[in-house]
Amino acid sequence: MNEQYEIEFDKIGDSITWYPYIGKYYAKSDFKILMVGESHYKNPDDPREIWKSKDFTRVIVGELGVNMDFYNNIKFFKQINQLFNWNGQEFGIWNQAAFYNFIQRPLATKHDRPSKTDFLTGWKSFEKIIEILKPNLCVFLGSAAANTFNESFAKGNKVDKTIKWHDNINRTYLKTSSLINEDMETNLIFIKHPSQYISLDKWREKLVEFHPEIKAHLANQ
Repeated sequence: MNEQYEIEFDKIGDSITWYPYIGKYYAKSDFKILMVGESHYKNPDDPREIWKSKDFTRVIVGELGVNMDFYNNIKFFKQINQLFNWNGQEFGIWNQAAFYNFIQRPLATKHDRPSKTDFLTGWKSFEKIIEILKPNLCVFLGSAAANTFNESFAKGNKVDKTIKWHDNINRTYLKTSSLINEDMETNLIFIKHPSQYISLDKWREKLVEFHPEIKAHLANQ
């Protein structure tokens, strides 16, 4: 973990509940990818209550994404690994990218949905995260946050463009936008939530169509 990131996260600790997972090569990467999940859930069968820890996201990614614990039961992480796999590399996305959870409060069960207030608050925290991580591209693993983007930034000066809708794939529109932070532009792309039915090949093609750097970046690792 890059020590400088930890110092910066500590400074905004009151604004975020959980620190992002940072891949070991992320800090030195020329093209930084931040994957953005939507919600964390409390697991009643897990006595550790790790959702109370700042490291909750990191523990979840480490166990379910990297180590593949309960792999066949957790579709979300399995689909992420497959989505970003071009040359048969094993889970290289977790070395190269960072992962942040957009909704910064735990939901009781997987059947609960975040409120509009959760999403509006989420954008405020997200702004602070990208100021620290400075990603070139944020891949939102689920498109729900896009619905409050325009409202969140209507009166600000960090918006390069409002949400743009593109192809409809698996009953979900691909959406894009970007944010400006000083002299840096961060592109945003919203895809279908990987825990749902998703045509990985089709969404992978669209990711590469809009951002060919993704394939080049991961294929050369």
